[in-house]
Amino acid sequence: ELDGTARLQTAELHALKVNRSLSPPLCKVEKLLKQAEGAGEVLDQTSYTVLMTAHARSSQATEAAECLKSMQSAQLTPDIVTHNTLLNAYCKEKRVTEARLHLHEIMQSQLKVDAFSFTPIVQVCANSGRLVDAVAWLEAMCAREIPPDVVVYTTVLNACAKRADAHVATEVFQKMRSAGLQPDTVAMNSLIDSCSKCRDADSALRYLEDMKQMGLKPSIRTYTCVLVALGQLLKLEQAFELLEEAISQGLRPDLILYNVLLNACVKAADAERAQQIFQKMHVQGIKPDVGSYSALVNVYAALGNVEAAANVIADMQEEGVSPNKFTWAGMLKACDTAADAVWACVTFRNLVSFGTKPDDFLVNHFQRIVGPDLARRVIGKRGLKVT
Repeated sequence: ELDGTARLQTAELHALKVNRSLSPPLCKVEKLLKQAEGAGEVLDQTSYTVLMTAHARSSQATEAAECLKSMQSAQLTPDIVTHNTLLNAYCKEKRVTEARLHLHEIMQSQLKVDAFSFTPIVQVCANSGRLVDAVAWLEAMCAREIPPDVVVYTTVLNACAKRADAHVATEVFQKMRSAGLQPDTVAMNSLIDSCSKCRDADSALRYLEDMKQMGLKPSIRTYTCVLVALGQLLKLEQAFELLEEAISQGLRPDLILYNVLLNACVKAADAERAQQIFQKMHVQGIKPDVGSYSALVNVYAALGNVEAAANVIADMQEEGVSPNKFTWAGMLKACDTAADAVWACVTFRNLVSFGTKPDDFLVNHFQRIVGPDLARRVIGKRGLKVT
């Protein structure tokens, strides 16, 4: 029976080395080890490593660290797999400082670090927004001739997108290509997203073409990221051409993509194209949300078309979509552009009646349109105060 237990422990450690997603539950490991200790067996390196892995899977990095100390006290020498297990435990709990210190300790020892030593800390730094640290550890891997895989590079590219850092994203992408790695769609989307957030539409379009040449199929998210950049630069004609390209590729635009285009129409004050988007949404059976309607209200607001903006609010209410403060702010903007105090009063009464609590922005905007005296009378009837 004890021989069987030993064989089980060895098999579990082997499984851990081959596939790090495999690990026996902590309770099972503790039971097996207690049985072995009760029979006079001495815990070996394999036993400690399996126990540490179980603690790591249970988000018990402190207990995993204690196991390592006990192992060393028992005159057993941890190998790189054991140390990597503790690194992974620290990173799983986002204890970056402990992970960093432990990794430095390993690198100063005689042990040879590997990809499993660096990958967790690169990923946790990237996912927690510590882009500089993530890139530094990525470079440390490369300096030791430990090639990062596509997953590691993609994680860092995703962090670049979150930080809107196209410069770093481009450098990381070039390192990835220089290493002979083929990026996947997720990696390319993150790269394009970084460029779009930096209003670099040319680079976003270039990387879109690169995807096609690599044999990758752009997704709706890919096109959406590019459209963000085009919309910010008011390149609506090119944006609508790209929309048609996506549809021709068999992709189905979603609500997020259409709202990106609607916001571009707001910036360009293009009511005609905004209406075209609503028509496309209707044909596809996509129900506009409050953001969609608010964007359309703001398009008419920029043109000073009060009645059209009011009709949009009426339509959205008929569809069961409740206006929010951004919708009403757009309506007040339409009144302001048209210098229409009557509609402004109607708008303010309606927004209160339909359950929107006026904040300082709405109250002050309304006051600027109608003047302090009229604003005081309208607001005062509703128990509000003019600041």
